Amino acid sequence: MKPQKRSPRPSRSRTNGRAERRDTADVQPRSASRLENIDALRGAIGITDDAALETLGDLGFTPETVLLLHFVPVVHVAWTEGGMSGRERNLIQGLAQRGGIQYGSRAYEVLTEWIEQPLPRGYFESSLAAIRASLDAMPGGTRAESVRSIVDNCTRVATASRESATGREGLSAGEHDVLEFIVEALDA
Repeated sequence: MKPQKRSPRPSRSRTNGRAERRDTADVQPRSASRLENIDALRGAIGITDDAALETLGDLGFTPETVLLLHFVPVVHVAWTEGGMSGRERNLIQGLAQRGGIQYGSRAYEVLTEWIEQPLPRGYFESSLAAIRASLDAMPGGTRAESVRSIVDNCTRVATASRESATGREGLSAGEHDVLEFIVEALDA
C-alpha cells in the first residue's frame, strides 16, 4: 500500500496514513461537507473542472482561502533556497494584502503558516494544476494578465532574496529553474 502524503498542519491531515473503519453515518456528513465545499469553491473561483475543484478541496482550500491559490507559486519560490528572508516575507505579505488578503482573515492565517514552514511535498505541483484550471476558465486577456502577475510576483520575490543575500539583483539557478517550470505549467 502506498503511504498517503501528509501535511504538517493537522487541519489538512486526513487519516494520517492509517486505514480507518468508518460507520456509514460518519461518511455521509463528511461527503456532504466535501460536496458543499466543492460547490462553494466553484462559485468563489469560477472553475468548472470537477477534478480541479476536488484537488483544491483536498489541498485544504475553502471559499475563504481560495484567494491564496495564486500565491502558492510565490511562496514556493521563496522557499526554493531552503529558507525565507525577512525581506521575502514582507514582500509576500504586501503582495497578498494588495491582492485582497486582509490581515486577520483566515486566508492571512494560512499564508502566515506557509511563510513559517515550507509547503508539504506535492502541494506546489497540485496547486499549479488547479491554477491552470482557473486560468483555463478565464477569457484570453484576463488569463494572460493573471499569468503575467503570478510570474512577476514570483520574480520579485526571487530577486528580493538575492538582493538581501548578495546585495545585487539576480536569480539563483534553483529559482530560475522553478520560475521556468511555473511559466511552462501556466502557459502550456
